[in-house]
Amino acid sequence: MISKTFLKNIQPKQALSIAILVVVVAIVLWVFWEKISNGISGWIARRKQESKDNANYGAPTATTDFDTLAVQIYQAMRGWGTDEAALERVLSQIKSNADWAALRAAYKTIQKDGTYTTLDSRIAFEGNKNELVKWRSILDANGVTIYSF
Repeated sequence: MISKTFLKNIQPKQALSIAILVVVVAIVLWVFWEKISNGISGWIARRKQESKDNANYGAPTATTDFDTLAVQIYQAMRGWGTDEAALERVLSQIKSNADWAALRAAYKTIQKDGTYTTLDSRIAFEGNKNELVKWRSILDANGVTIYSF
């Protein structure tokens, strides 16, 4: 809390500097509010996804090798451009939330990019709006619940 003595002893130049700083911060927040709110929403969605992943979805599909799928999806998104067909082939093999959780865990172990540390964030980066809708619909058709990307 600001004391009365501090307010009495403040110089006009200091007051002007504080006022300018407050205005600049307000403008920056106003300009970037959509990005800030999307970031917060994404963080909340990731937390929901993680808690859902930690819930008991049952066992993943026994015949699926998630390490191989993680490598395939990583290679589809590595470098310039995305191999959409390869990504869609991998996504179509995910048949349950347990499979999705297993793929996300396997991807975490092989991903080498420091920027996108989760499968969700990498897919969100790689696709445009239409592609993301298509990829969500592939998973949704198999009963997989996606909270982010």
